[in-house]
Amino acid sequence: MTQELFARAVSLPDLTANELQAMFRTLVVPVLLHAVLIGFAVMAIVGLVQMASTGFGLAAKQLMPDVKRLNPMSRLKQMPKENLHNVFRSVILLLVVSWFLYSTIKAQIYDLSNLALENLFAGLSRAGSLIGNLFKQVAVVLLVFGAIDIFRQRSKFSKSMRMTKQEIRDEMKNSEGNTQMKMQIRRLQRDAIRRNMIKAVEKSTVVIVNPTHYAIAVQYEMGTRSVPTVVAKGKNYLAKVIRERAQAHEIPIVENKPLAQALYQAVDIGDEIPPALYRAVAEVLAQIYRIINRQ
Repeated sequence: MTQELFARAVSLPDLTANELQAMFRTLVVPVLLHAVLIGFAVMAIVGLVQMASTGFGLAAKQLMPDVKRLNPMSRLKQMPKENLHNVFRSVILLLVVSWFLYSTIKAQIYDLSNLALENLFAGLSRAGSLIGNLFKQVAVVLLVFGAIDIFRQRSKFSKSMRMTKQEIRDEMKNSEGNTQMKMQIRRLQRDAIRRNMIKAVEKSTVVIVNPTHYAIAVQYEMGTRSVPTVVAKGKNYLAKVIRERAQAHEIPIVENKPLAQALYQAVDIGDEIPPALYRAVAEVLAQIYRIINRQ
């Protein structure tokens, strides 16, 4: 359309107001009308797609104007420091671009002043060359500013992704649970294991002591090929509780300092006696069964 306007303007001997209006009606109006129709068609398609994605739901309340959003003071109060930095950067960029424009136009001011003496096509060619040089210089400036901003944004993003000490503690608390709660759970678990262990003393065959520091309850079923098993063990106060429970249920208590220390160090609760201690434990059990048979 622009080419046609120029062609008709230079072809006419005298461009009057009536001829200009006629050109506008025959060229510009149809193009603008087509653009308007295409714009409304695109808007209709976008509206239909949006409504289809929301199940044709309409929120008429959102269409009402909000006067509070028109208050500039509320927006200024909400302006963060990042916006101030962007404003400062934009001002610097504007000054640099303005300086390039001024220096370029000043260097060619003589040629620009003589454009009126040249024909239309020569003037357009010279103006296009000038605009092309300006675009190249501005593109270089924007490229430099963009490269600097990329490094700044990456650095800012890396810093923003770092977690503070409080955030690390909160994350550990959320992922692993509260430390005090975990300690409470472990304490309850230990108490439950200890109660079960003390209760298992009632089913033991013999309790081997040292005589006060260690106490190990051993269970063995006579007439089977099973290996003796440690069902409970304790040291100091826990050893005293095991001895008292054994006495209350008439479980034999045998004092054997080396064997008691060896069993306490080598065997966990619920494990079988290791082969190295078979002989010593067998002698204790044999002694117990001899006493029981005599009775």
